[in-house]
Amino acid sequence: MHREPSSRRYRRFWGTDPTRDVDEELAFHLAMRVDEFRRAGMSEDDAREAVMKRFGDMHEIRTEVETIARNRHARRRRAWKLDAFRQDLRFALRTLIANPGFSIVVALTLALGIGANAAVFSVAYGVLLRPLPYRDAEQLVRLWSKNAKRNVEFFSVSPADYADWRSQSRSFTALAAFERQRDATLATRDLPRSVSMTAVTPDIFPLLGTSPALGRTLLADDAHATSPAVVVMSNDLWTTQFGSDPKLIGRDITLDGRRHTVVGLSPPPVMPQVTADLLAQGRGSRLARRHHVAAGRHQPGRQPAQQARLPGPVRSLECDEHAARRAGSSASHRPSVGD
Repeated sequence: MHREPSSRRYRRFWGTDPTRDVDEELAFHLAMRVDEFRRAGMSEDDAREAVMKRFGDMHEIRTEVETIARNRHARRRRAWKLDAFRQDLRFALRTLIANPGFSIVVALTLALGIGANAAVFSVAYGVLLRPLPYRDAEQLVRLWSKNAKRNVEFFSVSPADYADWRSQSRSFTALAAFERQRDATLATRDLPRSVSMTAVTPDIFPLLGTSPALGRTLLADDAHATSPAVVVMSNDLWTTQFGSDPKLIGRDITLDGRRHTVVGLSPPPVMPQVTADLLAQGRGSRLARRHHVAAGRHQPGRQPAQQARLPGPVRSLECDEHAARRAGSSASHRPSVGD
């Protein structure tokens, strides 16, 4: 009786190969039949010819047997994996039942670890990785003032700096600015409500490519001292305080004892730092204190590092006080994604 070659048994340890197994099996049977015919008195050639006639089309037989072998191998692998999973599950359950205290500690540790990692990744994605929800967000940059004499790399922008950059810069297709938000008192029918409010330049909406959900955004004419005070309201305040009433557009509200007309409903937050309930047109002297946040859109097809520097301090200013405050200042910028 012929035995299976030892090399074949050794290879099975590393996993089966259905094609190789079929070839070896057919060759084994052919050799066994040829040997039987030779012992019956036939020559080598006659015995091989008789065996091939008895077997028929070898290619068809090999294909059929190989298909059967592959299907059987796939069923065995599925059965092995399912059996291994069942054994691991039974072992895990027995361990949990035998050591309930240890099991609870392990489960809580895993839950805390997974939850902390998920929270950190969510924050990192929202702050650092997720692009801003605006048109061509990769072109947006945050602008800062820079003072080399005082070794200050990043600090807020003064209205005068922003006005000079806007009038002289050729590196950006658009510039806009907004103040840091402040608290304001909204008069209601019941009790006054504290809301957040920030002043923006009307260029912020075209800069970001956003449109109001209702009404209009702020216009350049709204900045005139003789123009009535207007605001753009956030969706949250519109929903919680005014019940999503579309007739609110064009009505007056009282903020800090002064009447303001609601002209529009704002789109998503103007910038990640701005989540104010109300957006108003910035007014006041261009020599106001340095507390603005500026943003710009650089020219298409160019990276921020390729942009020309914004204009530095301008000496021919309105007064010496402002020139003294700006002495030694220049500008810098960086991508605004995640800011």
